[in-house]
Amino acid sequence: MPMHNNGPYIDFEAALKKIKGELKKCLDLKDDDTYKQVRLIAYGKQFTCDLFDANANDFILHHDKSTPEPINYMLEICHKREDPDYITTDNTSVSGFRLIELPGCCGVVVSTGAYVDPRFRNKGIGTILNKLRVEIARARGYTVMICTINDRDDGRMERLLRRNWWEEVFSFINKRTDNTVTMYSIFL
Repeated sequence: MPMHNNGPYIDFEAALKKIKGELKKCLDLKDDDTYKQVRLIAYGKQFTCDLFDANANDFILHHDKSTPEPINYMLEICHKREDPDYITTDNTSVSGFRLIELPGCCGVVVSTGAYVDPRFRNKGIGTILNKLRVEIARARGYTVMICTINDRDDGRMERLLRRNWWEEVFSFINKRTDNTVTMYSIFL
């Protein structure tokens, strides 16, 4: 049984500030890049914010505790090209993930569908976005987050989770796929 562990972040505002700084560095965004913004979009909740302008209330206020529906998050870089005649916006998807409240238990959230677009891999973005998922779940009042990985991952996800305070709960062989699946959890 995993022990309670608050991990490296406890205060959402401080954690979000640190995450933003790390993400800017990984995405090679400068403070004077006014033509770029990094948006976090929560599909199904009609929630979009510039991640660098977001605060705790943006994440807490847009969570309806009476409706535990899945929330699909997409992180994208918006390139704004300003021209005297028109303004265009091109969006580049960086990553995505989904948070789903565990049916029958409002204290547990499942992190699933996490990915980083191949163009942005091997830059540390997976670790940064893992921290963001954890902080969003904490801000929304969950107690535990769980996820699974399978043996076809080549150990990348396992290393990421272990580096970021997740603990292995158990493993099993999925009868439908013959994959070895390992469940991880983190106390929030």
